[in-house]
Amino acid sequence: MTMSMRTRQAKLARSGAAVVLSLDALKDAVRSRWDSISTATTAGLERLFRLKLGPSDVFVQIDELNWLVVMPGSGDDDDALTCCLRIAYELHVSVIPACELAQLKVSRAAAVADDVLDLTPLAAEQLGAVAKRAGLDELLAARAKQPNNMTALPAETPGGHRYEPIWDAQRQIVGAYRCLPDTGVGVGDSIGHQLKHTQTMLADAVRTLEKCILQNTRCLMFLTIPYDVLSAPPARMELLSTCRQLDSKLRQFLVFEIATLPAGIPKHRLTEIVSAIQPFARAVIGRVAQRNQSLMDYGGVGLKALGFELNGSHTEPAEIGRLCESAKRLGMASYVGAMASTSLLELAIGHSVQWVIGPAIGMPEKEPAPPARLTFDAIIQAWDQPVQAGASG
Repeated sequence: MTMSMRTRQAKLARSGAAVVLSLDALKDAVRSRWDSISTATTAGLERLFRLKLGPSDVFVQIDELNWLVVMPGSGDDDDALTCCLRIAYELHVSVIPACELAQLKVSRAAAVADDVLDLTPLAAEQLGAVAKRAGLDELLAARAKQPNNMTALPAETPGGHRYEPIWDAQRQIVGAYRCLPDTGVGVGDSIGHQLKHTQTMLADAVRTLEKCILQNTRCLMFLTIPYDVLSAPPARMELLSTCRQLDSKLRQFLVFEIATLPAGIPKHRLTEIVSAIQPFARAVIGRVAQRNQSLMDYGGVGLKALGFELNGSHTEPAEIGRLCESAKRLGMASYVGAMASTSLLELAIGHSVQWVIGPAIGMPEKEPAPPARLTFDAIIQAWDQPVQAGASG
């Protein structure tokens, strides 16, 4: 069934593949809350358009609930529909968790006059095919089972998380912690499992931050996000939906660590990933593998620091130097994790490392402690002291 829509922007649809994205189903779902959230929802949609569309693509608002998206030079409606359906999904679940495919309204558009569009909504089977192509079919199946209320962060995890102290070598202070799960995520775990784990860890870390602020114990909180989650568009959408529920006042205390960055990743792809999560944190940093020969390729993408975890390799002294010096040339900070050697710690300090994490600094704790000064001499002194039998870590 085709229907017409009058708009002065109709002639834009002649320049390429055109789609109209409608928010009427979202408005119906939130009912009386629409008036209070419509401005923020529109702003969120514009941000998504800027993040997801290409540099030559065009989006214009037709009226309160409808947007025209045009991909100039493209005759492939499928690509335009797939992109717009992803955007519609991500916007919807950022407002309410329950989402059914029929609530995502995208239509093919064609200009029949300079001020008239003909819209062709997708039939159910066509919409299903586009959702599958967009990687949304499984996510929608899970979302359909959720209650139709405003999105909330995941519930607190039984057993919780632990917090690993981070030493700022330049300021000689421990004022940051890295959130660690009591049970980690394995290398072979599915992206869905990694996503769930990351969402839960973020929620627990935020609750801990809120408690620290109430107790006037402010610290930076580092959270590790698997690269696999961020590189898969559907999983990234889910994570961003969780991030949008964060209190904006807490974002200044969060640092997102992407791990582990692969070698040879295209710069435009990494820029897109960093740009997507940057608004929700104080900084985004990247963990690389040792002997990664592509360190200089990570500059100019929005990362504030580069680091890696030590693993006992005999090449680590040279690798620490290369990491720190490469980061300096890129105008970035550097950090080293799993530090358990005072000689390597001294080497890293000599190369102006910014942050150090690991047993040489302190073991993970149940709760972050207040910021405290810690000198290199104090670290050496504590490291040289024997641990008494029965002492708790």
